[in-house]
Amino acid sequence: QHEDIISETMAQLSSGCTPGDFHFHLDVREGILHDHSVHWFIEAYKYLNNPALAFLHCKAGSNDTFNLSFESLTSIDALWAICDLSQTNSETWQRVQLCQYITMDESANSESFPKDSEPSAADGGGTLTATYEDEDEGDEAPLAVVLDHILSGKKVVPAGYCIDEHGFLRVDPMADLNMQDEVCEPSDPVELGQGKHCCVANRHYNKYEEH
Repeated sequence: QHEDIISETMAQLSSGCTPGDFHFHLDVREGILHDHSVHWFIEAYKYLNNPALAFLHCKAGSNDTFNLSFESLTSIDALWAICDLSQTNSETWQRVQLCQYITMDESANSESFPKDSEPSAADGGGTLTATYEDEDEGDEAPLAVVLDHILSGKKVVPAGYCIDEHGFLRVDPMADLNMQDEVCEPSDPVELGQGKHCCVANRHYNKYEEH
C-alpha cells in the first residue's frame, strides 16, 4: 500500500497539482484500497516464494550497502568490508571472534556417539541400527585460499583444489592420489656404502727367515 500511495502522489504532482491544491487528494474508496491490498499480498507472496528475490531485498551492512544474495555477499566490496571489519567496527569483530571460540567449545563438549535410528522392516523389526551421514571432514579450503579465489574473480582455481557441485572450493582428493602415483627416479645411480676393497699382500714378514 505504501508503494501505491507514493506512486499515486507522484502522478498527481507530475500532472501539475500542488499539495495545497483543492483537487489534490488520494482515492480512498473501498475498491481502490482493496486492489492495493491484494497487490501488496501478491508481491509479498512472490518475494517469499522466490529465495533469490527474497535475499535480494534483504539489506545488510551499514547504509544498506549489501543484500543477502550470493552475488552481493561474495563480491569484492563485501570481501574488503570483512577484511576492514577490525578497524571499522571493532565491537562486531570481537563478537565474531568470541562466537568462533564458543562454537569450538560446544563441539568439544558434545557427545560423539551417533543416535540410533528407528527400527525398520528391513532390519528385522526389532533391531536398532545407527545411521551415518557421509560427510568429508577436513576438505574445506583455508580462508586465505578462498579469499585469493574470490579476488581473482572466481576464474582461477588454486592448485590442489576443485569446485564441488554446490560451487564451493574444496580440497581435490585426486591431487593427493596423483602425487602418490608419481615415482621420482634419480637420473644417475648413487653408490651407497663403502667402496671396493683392494687385496694387498702382507709384506711385514717377507724377510722373517733372515733374523
